[in-house]
Amino acid sequence: MQKAEKVKDFAYHKEKMLLCKQAEQGVPLQAEQYDWLADTD
Repeated sequence: MQKAEKVKDFAYHKEKMLLCKQAEQGVPLQAEQYDWLADTD
């Protein structure tokens, strides 16, 4: 795996974790964020 891939992957997971946390706290997500979360299970 190349370094760029790893960094992108890390950012992706970090973003997803953030969205999950926001959802748990009742922060309203935008519709496309919900789709994205459901998509990447």
